[in-house]
Amino acid sequence: MFMGLFWMRFDFRFIIVFLIFMLVTEMFIQVRWRLGIICRSCGFDPVVYLNSPTRAAEKVKLFFEKKKNNPYALNLRPENLPTITSARLEEVTAQLPSRLSKTI
Repeated sequence: MFMGLFWMRFDFRFIIVFLIFMLVTEMFIQVRWRLGIICRSCGFDPVVYLNSPTRAAEKVKLFFEKKKNNPYALNLRPENLPTITSARLEEVTAQLPSRLSKTI
């Protein structure tokens, strides 16, 4: 239908233009989704966490270091983040290998 408006018959150029348009649209949607899932209060990125939890922890630490050094952030309310006790940490690390084997 739209191809007929430009070339008045079936043309291969329409397929190429359509595929390029779909590629650009899909890239835009993926980038918008990735930017939307990052936490704005702590900088946590779940996609990075799935690939490398230590890298995700480093990104969160870097986020808070930047926030601590930012003079405009002094006026904001402090973050009330949960802390993990040593007993809970041992419990989680003990369960970690069993969790990985169940998912694989």
